[in-house]
Amino acid sequence: MPKTWFVADTHFNHSNIILYESRPFKDKDEMNKELIKRWNETVAPEDIVYHLGDVSFGGRATRDSILPHLNGYKILRLGNHDYRISKPQWLKYFEEVYEDDILLDDLCLSHYPLDEEVHAKLSFTGLIKGNVHGHVHSQIDGLDQTKYKCVSVELTDYRPIDFEIIKAHFGVI
Repeated sequence: MPKTWFVADTHFNHSNIILYESRPFKDKDEMNKELIKRWNETVAPEDIVYHLGDVSFGGRATRDSILPHLNGYKILRLGNHDYRISKPQWLKYFEEVYEDDILLDDLCLSHYPLDEEVHAKLSFTGLIKGNVHGHVHSQIDGLDQTKYKCVSVELTDYRPIDFEIIKAHFGVI
């Protein structure tokens, strides 16, 4: 049976993210190789992966050299850096691409953390128990960790994180 995974903010081919987030790689080539390796060690070809945005920098050659080599049925929730590329172009690499947030098993999947007021309304109406997101990388101070779970690679050992861990975090099991 396929497993489900979450990841965000891979920033393939983005040299400056190594400095901004103190990623433990000497350069973008080493980072790209290690991210691909850890992804494929974690995700089986038949698994499902929700990427919550900010996939890569660079042109089509970069995407062609990386994204087809990642295991899994890949679903993209576009991030703020992903809008430079059209949705039809992303569909060459992802089986599904969304511009809007995704509801999955009482969870809201988004790129940005939900606004506190929006989160409160959705929680009050019973639509969600938590928000799985990216965007903030390692800067999670100020977010109530009982309501939010950031899946930026800096917080997940630079690999996708298992849905079972996410569900346990929010008590959705």
